[in-house]
Amino acid sequence: MSRGFNYSKFDTIGASDDDDSDEEDWRLTDAERKAKKEKRRDALIEEELASHKAIEEKLKRAEKLPPRIDPTATAAPAPTAWSEGRAGGAAADAGKLRERFAAIDGVLGQLADDAEFQADLQRPTVRKAIEHWTNRARLPPTEAQELFGEDSPEAPRLRHVLAKISRISTACKAAGVPVPIDRVLTGRRTAFDPPKKEPPLDEYGLPPLPPPTPFSWRSFLRQLAVQLSCLVCSLIVVKVWLEPRLLKQQLERLAAAQAKLDPASEVVYGEEWAAEPDLL
Repeated sequence: MSRGFNYSKFDTIGASDDDDSDEEDWRLTDAERKAKKEKRRDALIEEELASHKAIEEKLKRAEKLPPRIDPTATAAPAPTAWSEGRAGGAAADAGKLRERFAAIDGVLGQLADDAEFQADLQRPTVRKAIEHWTNRARLPPTEAQELFGEDSPEAPRLRHVLAKISRISTACKAAGVPVPIDRVLTGRRTAFDPPKKEPPLDEYGLPPLPPPTPFSWRSFLRQLAVQLSCLVCSLIVVKVWLEPRLLKQQLERLAAAQAKLDPASEVVYGEEWAAEPDLL
């Protein structure tokens, strides 16, 4: 007996699992219909996996390709100076320069510790030869021949000194600086003095005040003794020299005033006023 056409899958919109299914699906049993759905689902899964594999292969090929250049992007500007983009090279050059200056200081330290070399530098002939070598005071040809000639008794010593000075000359040439001959002659151990550290300024832009002097009883008593001595000397001067002069001037003024009041009187003020100084 025919079951008739199955319209139940069209009762709701989108209820149909297979839009391309033909009208013969109603003839299939439930097991056959279920097997057909599973087969189609497996086909969709395989198709999805195949698309993912294709995407992975494209990504792998894209990784091997050179980067894409954007035609609208502007090119990076070329460096305008030779020093641009050389930060690492500048640091390496600074490190090499520090090493070369350290080598100069090392040679200067060795020459400063060389007692024989320092003793030779004190000889007038060695000083004269160094002045000649450094073009500070060139010697006349005849005098230079006598000093540096093979027959000169100072020739071996001068060659020995020159060999030691050539070491510092080689180190300075590698660093690109002149030979600090003054420091060699004075026995200094460094080519350059370290820069002096300026004291930090206060909030008003002024250098800080020096630290206060610590209190000392010895300084305090010394200052007190000086002040008392000055005071005693002042009292002695006033009592011995100033007070008699003032007293004499006062007596003379009183005598002059009395003479104006009574010209006939011949009163002499002297011992009376001196006997009673409180009346003044």
